[in-house]
Amino acid sequence: MSLVKQIKADRIQAMKDKEHAKRNTLQLVLGQLEIQKVKLKLKEVEDLSQTQAEEVILSYLSTLEKEIEAYIEAGASTETQEAEKTLLLNYVPKQLTEEEIRSFVSEYVAGVKVVGTNLGQIMKFLAGELKGTANMALVKRIAKEEFDKS
Repeated sequence: MSLVKQIKADRIQAMKDKEHAKRNTLQLVLGQLEIQKVKLKLKEVEDLSQTQAEEVILSYLSTLEKEIEAYIEAGASTETQEAEKTLLLNYVPKQLTEEEIRSFVSEYVAGVKVVGTNLGQIMKFLAGELKGTANMALVKRIAKEEFDKS
């Protein structure tokens, strides 16, 4: 079953189970998928590839991360956003932890720094390797730190 069909089926099940928060979150994601369908000039939202659908969800997760940070700074509860994040993480590949990203990036940067590679070339490689499995803003921050260190 495609990712879009799975989300639609889960939304219907959430409606039946009267899980309003889950239904609302999945409806928001379906709305974002519809926008992507229009941008790509596709006939049906189901025509989105697995990767395209995952990119939309990862983008929404990134927005949620920023929202959570803002709520924490303001001293507000992040319960709803955390629940949405937990739900949506089920629809994307496992995301690497900061420690896993740091380990991967530092090993790569240490290996290529010797040959005089610049940060742009490093990021190009890292984006190809980690896109979809890591928060790329975090990867960029860690890569810059490691590059400046060596």
